[in-house]
Parts: sequence; C-alpha cells; structure tokens
Amino acid sequence: DLKRALDHRPEEAAGAVPPEPAGPEPEIQAETAGLRPASPPPPPADAYRGAPASPAEPSRPVSPPAPAPASEAAEGRDLEGLLEAEDPFDLTEEEVRRRRIAEEELATLDLDELDLAFVELEPERRPDLPPTPLFSDLKPEELHAVLEKVSVEHFEPGAYVVREGETGRSVYVVAEGRLCVLVRGADGGAQDVAELGEGDFFGEFGLFTDGRRHASVVAKTKVTLVEIRHDALMEVAEAHPRVRQVLERFYRVRALDQALARSRLFGEVAPEVRREIGRMCTEVRVEAGAHVLREGGPAEGLFIVRRGRLAVRSSGIDAGPVDLAELGPGDFFGEISLLKETPVTADVVALEDSELLVLSRLEVLTLCRHQPALARALEEAGTRRLHESIERLSAGGLV
Repeated sequence: DLKRALDHRPEEAAGAVPPEPAGPEPEIQAETAGLRPASPPPPPADAYRGAPASPAEPSRPVSPPAPAPASEAAEGRDLEGLLEAEDPFDLTEEEVRRRRIAEEELATLDLDELDLAFVELEPERRPDLPPTPLFSDLKPEELHAVLEKVSVEHFEPGAYVVREGETGRSVYVVAEGRLCVLVRGADGGAQDVAELGEGDFFGEFGLFTDGRRHASVVAKTKVTLVEIRHDALMEVAEAHPRVRQVLERFYRVRALDQALARSRLFGEVAPEVRREIGRMCTEVRVEAGAHVLREGGPAEGLFIVRRGRLAVRSSGIDAGPVDLAELGPGDFFGEISLLKETPVTADVVALEDSELLVLSRLEVLTLCRHQPALARALEEAGTRRLHESIERLSAGGLV
C-alpha cells in the first residue's frame, strides 16, 4: 500500500516539498508517522532584526502582531514621518508616547498663525540709506554707527508725516517714495512749496528755531522714512562738523524759500524763480524798538518779514505818531518809495525781535524786468497800501 501511494506522488519521491494536503488523511499519516519522522523546520528569522534565531533555543512559531485600529495606524504613519530615519523600535514606550503627544499637539496648531507669529517676532530690516547730502562725508563705519540710532517709519499716500506748528524732535531721511511740503500762506491757505524724494531730508528747523515744525509734510506715494532724533543727530554733528554745516545750509535755503512762499508778493511765483530770489536776499535781524525805515528817508530796498512783528507809523503833526498797519511773517514793505522813487512815506518800527529779508533796489528792478507779473503785483500792492494809509489818516482827521 505504501509503495502504491508513493508511485502516485512522484514529486515527493524526487525530494520536492509536497504541498499541504487539502484535507486530513488519517490513514496515510498514521502509516508514515512511524516510518519517516518529520524533519524539524528551519529556524525562523528574527521578526524585528532580520537575524537568525539562536540554534540553541528551540524554535517556536511567532504569531504575527494583531492589526492596529485604523486611528492608531494613521497615527503611526504620521509618527514615522516625524521620526524620519530613526528606528521606532530603538525607543522606549515612554519615548514613543511622548512623541505621539507632541505630534498630536503639532497637528492642532494653525500653521498660518504660526507663520504670522514668526513674522511679527522677526526684527524689521532697516532699508539701505540712500545717498543723502546729510551724511555724504561719513565713512562706512561711521554711517553704520548712525544707522544704529535710527528707526523706520512707513506712511500711506495722503498721510501727514509732520504738521506745521507742532513740536518736532526728529529729522527724517526719505528712503522710498515722494512727499510734498506745505506752508500756510498769507491768505491762510496751504501753499505747496517743494517736493521731496529719495535721499532728501526734512525736520531740521527744530534744531535752529523754536522746536516747532514750520511746514507740513504729506506723503504723495507710499513712503518709507528713516527717522533720527535731534539729540542723536547732534551727537553725530559734534563728532562730524560737516553734518552740522549741511544742516545749517539747508535750513537757511529752506527758511528763505518758505518765507517767500508765505509772502503775498512771492507766493504765486514759480518755485525755481522763488529759490533764485532767495539766493539774492540778505538776512537782517532787528531788535524790538529799532527803526527799520524812517519817514522822509531814502528808499533802501524791498523788505520781507520772515519772523516777528513790525508797526507802520506816520509821524503825524500835532497828535503824535499814528499806527497805520501791523506787519507779520509774509508781509513786505518799502515798495512805494522803491517804485515811485520817492522818500519813505512812514516809519517802520520793530515791535519785537524780528528777522527780515532784504532785496536791494537794483535787484528788485532787475526782477521786475524779467518777471512782468511780479512788477504788476508790486505796483498794485503799493497803490493799494498808499490809498489805505490816506483813508486811515483822513478818518483820524490828520489829512
């Protein structure tokens, strides 16, 4: 019977491993169990390391791990990404537990908020300071020291950076954008006197005057400004006198231009012509009570009030001096005698310490030849003022 069974299974006789029978065959197994004991199976590979099991230990079947729940399986895949190349079986259970807690906390974070937090904490990069006459003489290391003292400000179009009349304690250098400079004219309206761009600076008036802003500066485009406080700037100026010289030069030029722009006479003149007139002017300071002009004296030129207050007075006859007018910043006088080539018609006396701009007779006549509109404005102003003086004197019974 055994021989017949073997004759019908040639693959087993040839040494091949027979396939597992589909069903039990108790009779054949019983007969072959006593004649051919089964050989022990080869030792299984280590389930974790891939190394052969020790032959000294009797091999035993290793049951495969039970499949993890779906949530744990997904968690394991995410953990694998966090661990990257690290073998998870090198970790203790406590380490794996802590990793999983950290991964769950990370999953709850809003990455947009996380990015925003990093943006807010990141220090703002200071823009490169454009070429500016204010610091043109500084060496790179000196300029770097200046930049350590500055802050950066941003403004949208239409925003006021500074306003005329407010206290000012900083100078600004334009890093990007365009701005316009406005001053209050003699009629109370805003007068556009200048435009500022990259490398220009403003705010130096407070260093040399009363600490107030003498003009408003408004952004025309998006603007980036580098701000340096007056005290920090003065430290730089003490170490580098050239910086102070530049500040003073620009202050004088701009102060002249703003004084002329506020004038009823020169406010409508083109900016380039006004700047040329400013270069022709002589600055004069007078103390309170001083006579600038005396009635009956010669005409010395055209005077523009830059700062202070002055009174126009007629000497009168028996009633004593009569105040005909009071002059302030932007007003002018001396044009009647200058144009009509007659003696001065009234005294002009300083009511307080004042600053004046003076154009000589020759300079005024030269300007009138080249600027017919200016000549007409002077003539009209002189005629109007003369009539007003006569009317006032008539009202007081003096003429």
